[in-house]
Amino acid sequence: MVMEGICLMKNKGIVFSLVTMLISGVAIFANGQLVKGMDPIVQTTIKNSMVGLLVVAWMLAHKKISLFKTLSLASWLKLLVIAMVGGSVAFGLFFTGLKQTGAVDGTLIHKSMILWIALMALPLLKEKVSKGMWLSVLGLYATNFINGSWFSTFGVGHLMILAATLLWSVETIMIKKYASDISVDLLVFGRMVLGSVFLGAYMLLSGKAALVSSITLVQWQGLAITGALLFGYVMTWYRAIRVAPVTLVSSVLVGATVITSSLTMITSGSMGLTQLIQAVLIASIISSLLMTFWRMSRPQSVVADTQV
Repeated sequence: MVMEGICLMKNKGIVFSLVTMLISGVAIFANGQLVKGMDPIVQTTIKNSMVGLLVVAWMLAHKKISLFKTLSLASWLKLLVIAMVGGSVAFGLFFTGLKQTGAVDGTLIHKSMILWIALMALPLLKEKVSKGMWLSVLGLYATNFINGSWFSTFGVGHLMILAATLLWSVETIMIKKYASDISVDLLVFGRMVLGSVFLGAYMLLSGKAALVSSITLVQWQGLAITGALLFGYVMTWYRAIRVAPVTLVSSVLVGATVITSSLTMITSGSMGLTQLIQAVLIASIISSLLMTFWRMSRPQSVVADTQV
């Protein structure tokens, strides 16, 4: 019964991972289409603040406000660390760097998060990463270079994006550790609500608050849609991390590229050969990973029954 319970939790982790992948793919596409011409810090602060409001509404609707009573001083400090590392500093570094490097270089660096998470999971979480898993992780990252993309230069902006990627990787490890004694909803609160407070303070200190008045109605609508997607993303992402190996969860998330490419193809009416090859390779590697994980996570009694 214990093994079956563990198996069920891990399978829930796979489901959450797949939902996160789907939301992420749609969100990347939506951000490119709906939110344009805005200062990146202002855009991120407003969008994250919207998510923060949705998180509070979620907790009120599901009567989870009482969870705050269970938090010790140490737990509050953990939430503040999450807010700083994953909910504010990383966002500031990433979007400031992205403005200098462009989307292509930024994506190549950000996608390396799968490698950093796998490297950190070994010593910090004691996750078992087989040779096959390593090959899959490296293969997934290598698919980003199929279209011939490479770094023409590597400057301060690139280093800022790399720093943000490392911070988000560290955040993933921390969430895995903290989720054992802190509710996932409280961890999400730390990232999105407390993180938005830090982002808001930075926006004010940097003198960018006045730019909010120049946001058009269409841009506000775009922010609302992408904010709702970000809410769904972080809620499912944190839940996936809690119940499944972070190496697997981060690997599945790479599949968002397939979703984004598919939506682009639908709207544009065409897809390049390299994009098609990339999508097929990513889907194949992730499918193989999920099948392997599913077989490994089944209780031995279930495996024996299927072999009779």
